[in-house]
Amino acid sequence: MIVGLEEILQGRVGRSLSRTEHDEALAEAKLRGEAKIPPGYMDAGKDSEEGAADDYLLWAQVLREAKRRGKDLLLVTGDMKEDW
Repeated sequence: MIVGLEEILQGRVGRSLSRTEHDEALAEAKLRGEAKIPPGYMDAGKDSEEGAADDYLLWAQVLREAKRRGKDLLLVTGDMKEDW
């Protein structure tokens, strides 16, 4: 039996950040990047503002969702830079 990704993820994906939450997260990512606070500060040279904030946005959303669900979490990444 082949199971599609959509079926596997059903009920397991959190909601997107609202525009306000997203803008606030981008501002926080920028401040953290300037202060060299992980995660993601080493991505500051990426082409777009949001591209440099990807790691922080992922981290912030994962933490928010774990808190909302009252669950522990384990985030596994292949990123080898020290900014995690």
